[in-house]
Amino acid sequence: MRLSPIGARMAGLSGLRSIMEDVASSTAGTADGEWLNLSVGNPAPIPEARAMWQQSLVAVLEEDFDRAGCRYGPSRGSAALVEAIDDYFGRTYGWELAPENIVVGPGSQMVCFAAAALFSGPGPDGPRKVVLPLVPDYTGYQGLCMHEGGIAGVSPCIETEGKHVFRYALDLDGLARRRDIGMLLISSPGNPTGRSIDQADLGPV
Repeated sequence: MRLSPIGARMAGLSGLRSIMEDVASSTAGTADGEWLNLSVGNPAPIPEARAMWQQSLVAVLEEDFDRAGCRYGPSRGSAALVEAIDDYFGRTYGWELAPENIVVGPGSQMVCFAAAALFSGPGPDGPRKVVLPLVPDYTGYQGLCMHEGGIAGVSPCIETEGKHVFRYALDLDGLARRRDIGMLLISSPGNPTGRSIDQADLGPV
């Protein structure tokens, strides 16, 4: 089977696939209780939260199984959910959004992949990249862009906070110098560092 260049890139070993293969191989053949599985990326199951989601899913299916499981829905996601997101960001952050600014996807990795396809790659003004404003960052982002060299990182500023403590900080000047930004991809809190970006830093960016 002959793959296209993009097909070959998708079929290759990406950062995300490497992580998932490590997870699968580390737990293969183990009995329940032998490992304390804290999960990878997703929160560990909290009994109260799990019960709430189970009850909600049962209620939705009982209300209208055909609509929930057997029909196509709106391409942007549930209209009620999109409206709730619009309302939340308006009340919480004062953002003036509209339904056309909101898309609900099947998970953050797939949504990031779609965003990278929309905003990065060759263009009339030159190539645009997915830029990680603060590296090191999540290795799973390596496979988001289907174009060679389509992801770039900006090295952080190192700020000392005491004799044995330092933090990674955004290099806003370094970001401002880039002319190839198609989209910024920010993890906060970051994986694997756990650092969070200050709210004051998010304003100027």
